[in-house]
Amino acid sequence: MTPIKWDEELNEIATTEEDEQWYDYNEKRWANVKTADGSYWVWIPRYAYKITSGYHTNNAGTIEIKFLKETTNEAADGMIVETSGYSFGEKDTSMHYFLHPAFTFGNEEIPGFWVAKFEPSGSSSNIN
Repeated sequence: MTPIKWDEELNEIATTEEDEQWYDYNEKRWANVKTADGSYWVWIPRYAYKITSGYHTNNAGTIEIKFLKETTNEAADGMIVETSGYSFGEKDTSMHYFLHPAFTFGNEEIPGFWVAKFEPSGSSSNIN
């Protein structure tokens, strides 16, 4: 995987993991890579979320995100997030941050994962 970024004219630039301009999640500049087959991937870092409006409705709501440090439940501002979700009638969770369950794989806590940026495509002539 080769780290990539884009300049102001949206030209793709190959870079390195050491490049401080490669990504900055606070600036909404995501970590992207390109694999040898030309596929693009984006890193989804460990995060917690809070539903701030539209909770338990069929309307679009608002969700706030806090990115967490590595495999911890600590946000950059020092806040510790809950690890368990909503349980009807047991506690009011409407304004709490929760760790998204995608960052727990079995019993292992993970710092994030790569996701394909685009839907796979190809042609039947490429199928063996």
